[in-house]
Amino acid sequence: MTGKQKIYFLLNNINHARQLTASGQPVIIDPLNDLNGNLRDVELTQLFAKFEKDEQLLKVLQVPSRLQMIELVDDPFEYQSTPEYNDGCYHIKILPAFDDYFLKIQEEPEVQEFTGKTPTKKTKQLHDLSVLHKEVFEKCNNLFESGSYAEAAEKSFKIVKDRLRDLTGYEKGSDAFGNNGLHIKGASASNVDHDFNQAVKFLTMAIDNFRNEKSHTSDGKIDDPQRAYEYLTLSSLAMNLLDQAEIITK
Repeated sequence: MTGKQKIYFLLNNINHARQLTASGQPVIIDPLNDLNGNLRDVELTQLFAKFEKDEQLLKVLQVPSRLQMIELVDDPFEYQSTPEYNDGCYHIKILPAFDDYFLKIQEEPEVQEFTGKTPTKKTKQLHDLSVLHKEVFEKCNNLFESGSYAEAAEKSFKIVKDRLRDLTGYEKGSDAFGNNGLHIKGASASNVDHDFNQAVKFLTMAIDNFRNEKSHTSDGKIDDPQRAYEYLTLSSLAMNLLDQAEIITK
């Protein structure tokens, strides 16, 4: 077994033993019977020290008598079954971090191979919509979280069009910038102000065209959360820029 496989093997046995243990009682691991000799004494000592000190997954309450010559922890044991009796087992207390760590280690390809599971590529990523423009988040988050990706993207496009209409009376980017003196503040320098505003104009025009293209199919051909998130990001950028809008009267 590789190192990660040994970690999984021990954690899995601890988890099984926990299922059979009454609430409030220490979980007991018998190195000979529970682990079938798959881990050497020194490996068990190192792993339990790692789980306790580095990862804080558990608290070792008692070590087998034959291992007591090996210093596993610095502090005196908080738990003793009886001072004169040692059953040759590890007695441990499970800590809250155990479950998350156990789930994480199961995602390792080496562990999936060891358990007979086929390693899978992660095609879905976690997408934090809360970092997007407030209005995009408030109106699109529930749709996105429910898997309605096309509806979420189209909703974000409508948000941009509504903002243009509120500002200028026009919902198309070409009309809003061309007919009503719409100007976006925030260019890095005055000599590139025109280029900056042209970029915002073409961004809103791109959103117009994306919205038109998506509206001609029932699902907008969006079944990938990553692509939908990118459309939402596009709309969020447009909304953040339009927050800096002003109308210049000629």
